[in-house]
Amino acid sequence: MLAVRCLVFAAVSARFAVTGWSSSVSDREAGETWEWQPAEEQGGRGPAVEEVTQPKRLLQQIDSEGELVHRHLDTRVKNYTEGAQSSFLVEAFGKSFILDLELNHNLLSSDYVERHFDDKGRPSQNMGGEHCYYHGWLRGVPGSWVALSTCHGLRGMFSDGNFSYGIEPVLNTSDEEQNDHVVYRMPDLDLLLSLQCPAVTLKGTLKMTLTLLVMMMFVQLRRSSSQTRNFAKAVVNMADAIYKEQLNTRIVLVAMETWSSQNMVSVGDDPLLTLRDFMKYRKESIKEHSDATHLFSRSGTAYIGGICSLTRGGGVNEYGNVGPMAITLCQSLGQNIGMMWNKEHPTAGDCRCPDPWLGCIMEDTGYYLPRKFSRCSVDEYLRFLQQGGGSCLFNKPSNLLDSPECGNGFVECPHNVHKLDGYMCDAGQGRCFGDSADRFCYEKLNAEGTEKGNCGRDTSGQGWVQCNKQDVLCGFLLCTNMSAKPRFGDLQGDLTSLTIYHQNRYLDCR
Repeated sequence: MLAVRCLVFAAVSARFAVTGWSSSVSDREAGETWEWQPAEEQGGRGPAVEEVTQPKRLLQQIDSEGELVHRHLDTRVKNYTEGAQSSFLVEAFGKSFILDLELNHNLLSSDYVERHFDDKGRPSQNMGGEHCYYHGWLRGVPGSWVALSTCHGLRGMFSDGNFSYGIEPVLNTSDEEQNDHVVYRMPDLDLLLSLQCPAVTLKGTLKMTLTLLVMMMFVQLRRSSSQTRNFAKAVVNMADAIYKEQLNTRIVLVAMETWSSQNMVSVGDDPLLTLRDFMKYRKESIKEHSDATHLFSRSGTAYIGGICSLTRGGGVNEYGNVGPMAITLCQSLGQNIGMMWNKEHPTAGDCRCPDPWLGCIMEDTGYYLPRKFSRCSVDEYLRFLQQGGGSCLFNKPSNLLDSPECGNGFVECPHNVHKLDGYMCDAGQGRCFGDSADRFCYEKLNAEGTEKGNCGRDTSGQGWVQCNKQDVLCGFLLCTNMSAKPRFGDLQGDLTSLTIYHQNRYLDCR
C-alpha cells in the first residue's frame, strides 16, 4: 500500500507535495495548475434532508454480551491505544444506526507535531496529539462504511449503501458543542453507480503512503485552536478512507500548523499567487518533511503531478464542512499525483460517471459528495507511478499508535543498494523497478570479469572473477533502467551502464 505524508497548516492551510514544471505563476495557461469551486457553486445538489439527534456511545458490559448506553461520546487518546474500538448509536430518519469503529492507527506519523502561532506571532509546539479518528462500518450492513472523529462530539460521514450521511455537533452561542448533532442525508453514490457502471478501484499488492502537512487559520473557522486541529484531522481522516478504498494509498499526517491572526503568507483573491507564496513559505520556513503541503483557505488550486517536489508540491483548499472539504482535499491531492479533471480529456465521455448528476471526484460538476475516482483518474495515477513520478510515496513512515498486532501496516524499506549476487532483499519483498536486462548482457559482461559484470572478487581482493558460461546468471544482477539514479531511495555504491548493439538492436545493460 502506498502512503502519502501530509503536512497541514491551520491558518486554514493544508500541505501536499506535487511538482509543476514551470516557476511562473502565469503557468495557468500551461495547464500546470487547476482551480475549482466548492460543491455548492458547481451546480451540484446539496443534502436534501437533515435532522437533529443525540448520539449515544455503546459500552460493553463485563461478563455479559449486552451493551450499556452512555451519553458521554469522547474517546480521545494521546499517545496510547485505549479506545482503539468504539461503538455508537445514532437514531435518525426513523432508523437506528450502530457504528462500529476502529481507531485509524495510520493517520498520524510517529513524529507528528502540532505547531501554533498566537495572535502576537509567538510559536508553540507539541509532539503527538489527540487521536480520536476512526474508520469502520454499520453493524449488520454489508458494504457500509464510516469515517468519523469523536474528539468533540461526532463529526464525519457514514453510509448504509442507500444513503450517505454527514454528522456534526451543533454549536451553541459560545461555540461549545452540546450533545445535539445534526445529521444530513444524501442519496448514496455507491448504490446509484452500482446500477449504472462498475466501480473502479486500484487493487493489487502495490501499497503507497502519502505524507501530508496541513496549515489552517482558526479565526476563519471561528473555532478555538484545539477545535481547528481536530477539524483538520477529521478532514484528513475522511480523505484517507477514500484513498485507501479507491487507490490503495494511505494518507499520513506528519505535522499541522495553525495561525491565530497574522497570515504567514499573503492570502489574496488570486489563488495561484497564494499557492506560489505558500510554497515559498514551505521551502524556507518548514523543517518537517512531507510529500505534500496543503493550505486550508478560501479558494482552491493545486499543482499538477509534482508530489515529491519541495517547491512545486502543494495546494490550496476551499474550507467548509468536513465532508465537502475532504472531497476538495482528495481533488487537490489527486492533481498532485498526476490526475487531471475528467473534462480535460479528449475522450472525456469515457472518464465520467454515466449520470452527470452523480459525477466522480475529479469532476467539477455533479454530485454533492462523490467518493469514486473515474477509470481515467485511476489510470493516470498508475501511469504517474510507472513513470517514476511518485518515488517519495515508497518511503513509508511509522505510525503514531501501534496496533496490538505485529506490524504497523507499513513496510520500512532500507535504502537501495547494489547486491552482487542477485539475492532477494527485505525478506523477499525487494524488486527491480524496471526489467531484467537481456540475457546477452549477462553472457557478455559477467563472463568478462570486470567492474561492469563478474562473479565476485578474486582471492587477492583486487580483481574480479569471470563467470563460467553456465553461471552468468549468478553474477551481477543487470537491469534495463534508463535513469541515471534509482527512482526510489538514494544510490549506495556504484552504478555502471553500457549500451551494446546486438542482433540489430541496442541493449541497455545497467
